[in-house]
Amino acid sequence: MVTFLGGVRDTAGTHGFIPVGPDDVVAVDITRGAVLWRRDGIGRPIAATASRLVTLVREGEQFLLRIFAVADGRDIATAQDFGMPRWAAQIDTSSDAVVVDAVETDEGIHIEWRIRRPYRGGPPPRRDVAEQVNDEMRGALVLDPDTARTNAAPSARARNAAFATQAATGEPHVSPDPGVVALDRIGDRMFALKVRSVDRKSVVTLEARNAKDGSTVWEATLVERASEGPAPLRR
Repeated sequence: MVTFLGGVRDTAGTHGFIPVGPDDVVAVDITRGAVLWRRDGIGRPIAATASRLVTLVREGEQFLLRIFAVADGRDIATAQDFGMPRWAAQIDTSSDAVVVDAVETDEGIHIEWRIRRPYRGGPPPRRDVAEQVNDEMRGALVLDPDTARTNAAPSARARNAAFATQAATGEPHVSPDPGVVALDRIGDRMFALKVRSVDRKSVVTLEARNAKDGSTVWEATLVERASEGPAPLRR
């Protein structure tokens, strides 16, 4: 997969899918800075093509792969029973629990996953508990992004291709601006995901700049939320 500001994008660098909250995703046309849609509760973005977004979501005791239309965010299909263990109910879809590599090929989207039950703090667990916590499973599949049909795939094929694609995006970037929470680069453009407080609201914006001279190409507001800070003092 090609990661983008905490989410994913298509390989052409046309559309980005950015998490702005737990399972809350905004789709952006990153060529012109247009917000296409926003949906809550759709899971973690793991892959994108020119026409489809794939997310991983937990539902009850299992994981699902959900597919959405890039243009308007409508539901396309859902894949289930593709090999992830039933003890998924005991974990979430965070990256320390579920590692996913995905890459688009002529056969479909190759997905390789690794899932484990991470230990999230507290007193050190007993040995028998630790053994259960470290349980790990791996799997690989090919997903049809239009029908949600899945087939088994050779392990490491998706991982190698995804790594090669991701390596082409360059090294991570750092910004001195404290409001910038993530930075990325596509070609001659730098992208910054920013959070700032405006009129007691938390505003998340995406900004594109020319990588050569730093000039602003466009800026788009992704979401505005009421700030959770303390109420103003009464006079």
